Amino acid sequence: MHQDAVHLTPDGHPHKPGHLNNLGNSLLYWLRCLGDIAGIDKSILMLQDAVQLTPDGHPNKPAYLHNLGYSLLFCFEHLNDIADIDRSISMLQDAVQLTPDGHPAKPGYLNHLGTSLHCRFEHLGGVADIGKSISVLWGAVQLAPDGPSGKLGYLNNLGGSLEHCFGRLSDIANIDESISMHQDAVRLTPDGCPEKPHYLSNLGNSLLSHFSCLGNITDID
Repeated sequence: MHQDAVHLTPDGHPHKPGHLNNLGNSLLYWLRCLGDIAGIDKSILMLQDAVQLTPDGHPNKPAYLHNLGYSLLFCFEHLNDIADIDRSISMLQDAVQLTPDGHPAKPGYLNHLGTSLHCRFEHLGGVADIGKSISVLWGAVQLAPDGPSGKLGYLNNLGGSLEHCFGRLSDIANIDESISMHQDAVRLTPDGCPEKPHYLSNLGNSLLSHFSCLGNITDID
């Protein structure tokens, strides 16, 4: 259906960028479900066209920038081409900059920007990237409403960035904060939620890192 909408809408029509965005997003969702990278170039191309055809100041442009940035992140996670993660960060930074605080989408944009910065840190080891990742993910946590929302994932991701920062800089404050974030994610996640085992595992990893540094037996009890 989305493909038909794109083909039937002439260039220059105000709805064309939206149709391109929907097609690119649908393809990305399908590829993520399959765990398959084949076709990601087409998704990126559709989302790139949506961005390029949308004038500055249009209310949908931040969303299109975010979707393009997220598709590039997915591509990098599978192909490890540094150009993809650089472009992902650039697109997501633009999306965040154009989205006011209080907009319901901003925490999600910040979360994906923080994730992209973390991925580049893991690939290149740049301390500046992990510092920015932590700062951006803090913003996502602070802006996200309490309750069942993406906030649990943001807490988990922030905890992960803090743990990796500790692994690089050995600042005990980082691993203490990491444990706190993971504890909050676990505490706020109801039993039966499919993500809870993942959050518990990450909490365990942070506690193990804390034990490895300080040798406090209570961390591994």
